[in-house]
Formats: sequence, structure tokens, C-alpha cells
Amino acid sequence: MMSLRRTRTIAALAAASALALSACGGDTTTEESSTTESATSASSEPTSEGSTESPTETPSETSSSEGDDDASEGSVTATKSGLTFDVPDGWETIDPSALADKPEDAPESIKTMAEDAGMPVDQFLQNLSTAIDVLVMGEAEDGYAQNINVVAGPAAVDTTQLKANLEQQNATITGTEEIKTEAGTTPMATYTMPVGDQTVHGAMIAAPSDSGAGIITVSTLDEGDTEEIAKTITDSVKKS
Repeated sequence: MMSLRRTRTIAALAAASALALSACGGDTTTEESSTTESATSASSEPTSEGSTESPTETPSETSSSEGDDDASEGSVTATKSGLTFDVPDGWETIDPSALADKPEDAPESIKTMAEDAGMPVDQFLQNLSTAIDVLVMGEAEDGYAQNINVVAGPAAVDTTQLKANLEQQNATITGTEEIKTEAGTTPMATYTMPVGDQTVHGAMIAAPSDSGAGIITVSTLDEGDTEEIAKTITDSVKKS
């Protein structure tokens, strides 16, 4: 049961990353998406996100907010995207790039993902850091861990692009809107997606950044949870 749940975590993370990356467009996007998928190919049978331990603080949490005087408890800085936003209290923040050179400091959730993917932790982190700016994971519910992942995009993204690329990934769009945030006008698309025998409720938020956009994806099994988390992000997101 635990192995299945962890396997689902990896496969679904790859799917979420592919969604965000494809929305960015460009040759770099394609290469990064392929890298992420290859990192998880060893465990791609079932697809849903799984469990994680939630320590009070990890090295990645410290590095993700370092240098941002406005970052508060429950906030995350996506360094490649240049964005800061609030997240639910108690969630585990993982910065793959910060951990890539010190895999021994990786939290147990990452070590477990690497083991299930059949590769050393340092290699798994290198693959993950190619695509993911920062990953924030909540507690597992029904074998699925709510999560937020961020991908740095090289160009601004609008709702039409979000919608088109989500549909290419077998997602059903439930709504699109443009939200005024501190970062600027921020497109968002909400959707559902079959993941194994479950339905994931997602929100993809394309917050403007100095380099293009930070593609923030929220994934849970509950529409209300996704809506609440997405609102927390759009109410707080700003350029760091």
C-alpha cells in the first residue's frame, strides 16, 4: 500500500510538471519536460500523488525564504521564478536545486521517491531540479498528498495557453479567469484530471515574474481545498 502510494506521488508530480512546462512553450520547455518524465519512468504505472513526512523545518525551507525579508511563516519563495506566496501552515517545502549538491539533507519524502524511481537521491534531485523550482507538499488523504509545485516559465502565459495545454494533458477545464495580484494580472485555469482511479482537482496559476511567469500548480482531491489554496496564493503572490 505504501509503495503504491509513493509510486503514485512520483508519476503525478511528473504529470503536473509536464502541464506547467508545456504551458510555457519553447525548446527549453520540451527538454525539461522530457527530463522530468524520464526521472520518473521507473514508477509510472499508477498515477496519483502520495504521502510525505512533514518535519517542522528542513534545509530547503530555510533556503527557499532566505534573502526575503517579507517572507513569513507559511510563505515560500520560488527563487528561479522570483515569486513569493503564502502556503498552508505545516506543509513541507522542498527546493530541489538547493538540495541537489547535498542529497544527504533531503527529507525522507524525497529519498522515498528516489528509491521508488530506482535511482540515487542525487540523480533524482538533479532530474527534479531541471523542471521544478519549488515543491510544497501537504499531508496524504486517501493515498494522495495535496501539493503545490512551481515551474519558472520564460514568457508570460495567458488563459488561452493554459487552457489549451491543460487539455492536451487530458485535463477537463472547469474555469478560467484573470486575477489582479501584487505580481500583476495573473491568469488562472481550474480543471479536473483522472489520476489512476481518482480525480484530481487542480488550479494552474501563471503569475507574472521579471523573467516571464511562475507557473504555480495546486493539486488536491477536493475542489474546495484547491479553491481555498489557490485563493491563498493569488491573495499573496508577489515578485520577490
